[in-house]
Amino acid sequence: MFKKILIPIDPHNLENAGFSIKLAKKLITKNGTISVLSIIENVPEYIIAELPGRFIDEAKNNAKAIIQKFIAEHKLDADIVIDSGNPAVLINQAAEDDNFDLIIIASHKPNMMNYLLGSTADRVVRRAKCPVFVTR
Repeated sequence: MFKKILIPIDPHNLENAGFSIKLAKKLITKNGTISVLSIIENVPEYIIAELPGRFIDEAKNNAKAIIQKFIAEHKLDADIVIDSGNPAVLINQAAEDDNFDLIIIASHKPNMMNYLLGSTADRVVRRAKCPVFVTR
């Protein structure tokens, strides 16, 4: 059993996130806490220059609304954190900074880009300082 569980969720790819939530509910201790983290990936500067000034803020607000609805549907009481940057780096940083006991991250069926570059789940597993449970 774990006291603090971190569930990174991509609000635009919720296909496997439901299983991560079900698993977290089974693995959390009675007084434990679950946090959901969503990362808006950095957009290159040359693209940001062409986007509306509030693009990142709107993306964060949209992600938070999607995740709030999703976790409500799954009857999960969790903290929600929305950030922007490199997903794998920020997931591992959050896990380390807040002393999470476990990361539960959903993975998807790999495509050619994942074989060449690796996926976020791959990078989280390689660098995490706590156990990582990968769901699919």
